[in-house]
Amino acid sequence: MHEIKARNPSIAWKNIMTLINNYGTNIVSDQGLTREILNLCVEIQYPLEGYPIEGTGWDLPALEKYASDLCNFSYDLKGFDYNYCERMGRQVYHVIELLKNYPNTRQATIYLWIPEKDLETKLYKPCQVVADYKLRQGRLHATHFFRSHDVQDAYPQNTYGLGKLQKSISDELGCNPGTLSTISASAHYYIR
Repeated sequence: MHEIKARNPSIAWKNIMTLINNYGTNIVSDQGLTREILNLCVEIQYPLEGYPIEGTGWDLPALEKYASDLCNFSYDLKGFDYNYCERMGRQVYHVIELLKNYPNTRQATIYLWIPEKDLETKLYKPCQVVADYKLRQGRLHATHFFRSHDVQDAYPQNTYGLGKLQKSISDELGCNPGTLSTISASAHYYIR
């Protein structure tokens, strides 16, 4: 297990890229040539600080659009096989209600993987498969499990959008956001 703790996503991203560059392995997958490390856990203290991340190509308007699409529930897939808000949307409401009624619950978990669709078809599959929330000592902590995480191209908007979602849920609960953690079974970037 590789672990990184960082103040904000900008510092985390730079540390992740260095880690993959220094210790990663080149892998030819069904998606192409990547440089990869397995089992990366990243904990970010202040998820919405440090944007935009220099060198990623993601500016604030693009990040805000991504976050808005993630946080506003819709079944409009906009031409994709899935989107995170379609997979998470209704579950977010139930997680909020659960945390309101049972603040110390360990069951505030959202599942994005639909086996009948994701294992049994050739459609695109979500990279993030689980989101979990814990309300502890007045702060809402978020943990997100990714089966596959394109760190170079997707990590900046993933952490920004998930940080905004965490803030939105925190606001509904009347608490402060806590840490945002990502666990990536495959943390990689594409070699083009």
